[in-house]
Amino acid sequence: MKRMKRQSFMRRISLYMVLLILISNLITYLFAYMFFYQTIYENAKSSGKNMLTANLQIVDQYFRQIDRIADAIIYNESLNNVLKAETDTSSNMQVLKSIEQIYYHSRDDLRLIFYKENSPRNAYSIYTKNDYERIANFKASHWYEQLNNSGQRKVLLTNIHSEEQINGGDFVHSMIYRIDDLYSNLPVGYLRIDMDLAKLQERLMMDYVGVEGVEILSEDGGVLFYTGKELDLPEHLLAEGKESAAIQEESAGGTFLYCGLSGETGWLVAVGISKTDLYRREVTIGFLFLTVLFLTLGICLTVVDKNSEILNRNMSRLTEGMNAIKQGDLEIQVNPDADDEIERVIVNFNDMAKQIHELVGKIEAKQALLSEAQIKALQQQINPHFIYNSMETLMGMASEGMDSEIIEICKCISAMLRYNTKMAGSTTLKEELTHVQNYTKVLSIRMGGSFEPQYMIDPECLDARIVKFSLQPLVENAIGHGMDNRSKGGLIYVGVQKYGEEIEIRIKDNGCGISPVKLEKLREQLLADDENYLKMMENSSNTGLLNVHLRMKLYFGSAYSIFIESEMGKGTDIRIQIPYDTREETECIVL
Repeated sequence: MKRMKRQSFMRRISLYMVLLILISNLITYLFAYMFFYQTIYENAKSSGKNMLTANLQIVDQYFRQIDRIADAIIYNESLNNVLKAETDTSSNMQVLKSIEQIYYHSRDDLRLIFYKENSPRNAYSIYTKNDYERIANFKASHWYEQLNNSGQRKVLLTNIHSEEQINGGDFVHSMIYRIDDLYSNLPVGYLRIDMDLAKLQERLMMDYVGVEGVEILSEDGGVLFYTGKELDLPEHLLAEGKESAAIQEESAGGTFLYCGLSGETGWLVAVGISKTDLYRREVTIGFLFLTVLFLTLGICLTVVDKNSEILNRNMSRLTEGMNAIKQGDLEIQVNPDADDEIERVIVNFNDMAKQIHELVGKIEAKQALLSEAQIKALQQQINPHFIYNSMETLMGMASEGMDSEIIEICKCISAMLRYNTKMAGSTTLKEELTHVQNYTKVLSIRMGGSFEPQYMIDPECLDARIVKFSLQPLVENAIGHGMDNRSKGGLIYVGVQKYGEEIEIRIKDNGCGISPVKLEKLREQLLADDENYLKMMENSSNTGLLNVHLRMKLYFGSAYSIFIESEMGKGTDIRIQIPYDTREETECIVL
């Protein structure tokens, strides 16, 4: 059979370099487009701020013109005398009408109304049919109170319903000025100038490309009017605009928004510039570039598709083989379908997987035999040790004729022997604690009450699994070593408490304690990482404690830990932490 022509893997890689170059060009374009986008944004920002500044100046200039008109009227001595007069004579009315007629033809966007301090129910204007019109008492209005209590010279009323409004209409925009006596500075009347904001609206600038609209809002957030498109201003921008005279900027949806406060009125002026209009040409060019780029990319991908298919197929098989090994399938073999560099990698992978499988099989067999031998050897060191001590105790009781005590000890030993004959490597905490209680009862009778056992057991822990004969050696150490020199007053405390998914077991005594040197050496032995547990047992004098430690370590693995605290003359405190596990022995962790 003719072998497939060897294809260079590096040659295929070179085709991918073409793709990489294309992608790099795309990235370069994107960066350039982002830079261009930023430039447009900065230009729009500058133009928006300039337009907003110009419109703010237009608004302020409009109201400064109204202030100049008001000043010319307020400081007119003839008007001052008319407002101070107690009665309304025809000559006085003529003075008022002549003043109003001066501005009637030149400023048709304004309407002048006068109020006399001494005539709170009259409004004077040439727009009335009579010389004056009866109104509600203006001294009860909010603006009157504001002018007289705050000491302000003028007050702006925006979108306020006016009962004093002349010739009907629902709402007015008015500036009301206080007119003081030229000689005493006491108020003699008020000038009200009603404004047609349509004239102001005509003056606003809208000639910049991309401008969507200009909107003016009153101090309470109400829209006074807008030119072009009504803008949807975010709430936070409204709040920021009212608190600062600086220009506020916001990008909302497809619009750049710019807001600022009018110094003359406190109104919020907003300008909206459309992003779509600004970017339309640039986006069109961008789409053309991307279209050409993606067409080129498609051609390149078509050219390399055939070669990349073989590479992808073999790499996928190799990846599946690696994943199978991760899952524990060491017998996996990958079949290559190309005669190239990838094939050699796959052949080496198959050889490596085969060797690993054989090596792991040998290690698992040896480890299983070692673990089983070590656990049995460690358990056998517990059983004879306790039986010898129990027999000596019974012989001592019999020689002293202590029948009732012998019966009690025999009951305990009988239960302990039944427990001992169970061949399982683990048991429940309930059974292990019962064994410990029988053990301490035997020794308590034997030692004439020289110590008192105390138990503090959390019932929730009793069904948890634990290594068999793991607590009794620790209690035996506490009694044998801790109570050596005591004839009475000894205390052995056994506590079991559940904390979340962990169980803490404490065995504490008030005996003679452990010297600092021995305690440090014991801690080093407990922390040692020695693969030969039996050899470690042979070289240590702490057989009981290390026996428990090593069996616990084999059974629970890293989930087990032990801590020892001791002080000479005060006693020893051993704390063991194990996982709360209620599974049967065959399901428990074995190292």
